[in-house]
Amino acid sequence: MGITGCGCDDSSDVRSYKLSDLSYSVVSDKTYNLIEFINNHLFSDGATPEEQEQNQALIDNFEKYINKLKSDKGVEGVEVYFRKVVYNYLSVDQYNKPVTLSSMVWWLGYFDNGEWCDFSPENIDLVEHYTITFNGDAPSIGFPMEPFVLGNDLVIMPDYIGYGASVDMVHPYMNHDLNAINSIDALTSGYAIFESLTKRGMEDGWKLNVMGASQGAGNAMAVHKYMDTHKEFAEQWHFGYTSCCAGPFSPVVTMDEYYTSGKSLYPVVFPLTIKAMCDSYPEIMGRYSENDIFSERYLQYKEQIDEMIASKLYKTSQINEVFYNNIRVTVDERLADNEIYLCDILSPEMLDKESDVANALYRCLELNDLTQGWKPLHSVYLYYSAGDMVVPYQNSIELVNIFGIGLANLHPYSKELSHQEACAAWMVGLLIR
Repeated sequence: MGITGCGCDDSSDVRSYKLSDLSYSVVSDKTYNLIEFINNHLFSDGATPEEQEQNQALIDNFEKYINKLKSDKGVEGVEVYFRKVVYNYLSVDQYNKPVTLSSMVWWLGYFDNGEWCDFSPENIDLVEHYTITFNGDAPSIGFPMEPFVLGNDLVIMPDYIGYGASVDMVHPYMNHDLNAINSIDALTSGYAIFESLTKRGMEDGWKLNVMGASQGAGNAMAVHKYMDTHKEFAEQWHFGYTSCCAGPFSPVVTMDEYYTSGKSLYPVVFPLTIKAMCDSYPEIMGRYSENDIFSERYLQYKEQIDEMIASKLYKTSQINEVFYNNIRVTVDERLADNEIYLCDILSPEMLDKESDVANALYRCLELNDLTQGWKPLHSVYLYYSAGDMVVPYQNSIELVNIFGIGLANLHPYSKELSHQEACAAWMVGLLIR
């Protein structure tokens, strides 16, 4: 296709490697019957009647889409499969050193007399996943929902540092620019793998679109920033738009909102963020220990939480339960069952925004504020809910200030959905975009 890749160093320049020069290796290459997999594996057991009804509606939409796709392609008599190729690729880590990371690339097709036949993908979707702490949920290992709802597109979904091939490393949570660099490298390698395996290639007129929800929305916007500050690279990849839901585009605004409310219903973000900032910016945070940052109560359970995060064996909900069941000591009628006051998590010094340690953390967050320091050139579609208490919707409003009405397309949900409900609604909407 004539596209050059982007290997990354400590500069902001686009590297001009040819696709054949990229450093990657295929780990696995498997095909799965799409509708059969959706019916048997995509939805967890124990769903409520309402969830079962929603799941069935989604399955019905899947089947309608697949039937239309087969009709459009003139292959009504075949079963549609998805092909998931897991690969390792070379990028750069938070220590500015080469690192091997993992990702997956996915596209649709069918078998004709036992031979794999591609459907030519209509677009490329670079998808950024939401916050995970369980390595089994990494895209290269598990089966996230997003690829299933993106139809006949080529989907590339990186694991991020700290998962998959780099599971032993600290995940650079909220280090937006680094996660963007890693994703750009996943894109170039993933596309090279597709080109080496496909017989039909992409549909004419394809575009690259970037997508993500929650943490994935922040990382998607960081990729958008990369594209809009590297115009030649964006043109080579036919960059189209970014679709985001409930993203922490401004870690500063997010932290400000937490300080204002004085509580959180997703407390795992505090150790994830602080560990990542200390690891990524030792020149700023190096003089402080976690004893300076966390409360005495938290420190009693610090070893347990550290082990849970480092092991990558526990889901975010399991780590949050440690906060609710053990660290939460301040309770009153204003506190919901799934909330905890910040005073139970953070030290008095950290709660004082004028303190040295709080200022140091804020300096790190400012380095990753996507509402500052660049000029957008392509459209973004922002989905959010005023009822989101995990990622404050003010993040989306702040982003409009730099995009302006026109490039920024705001889509607030009419109901005050929770964070998880808003992200689920966004994913369902991708199938009918």
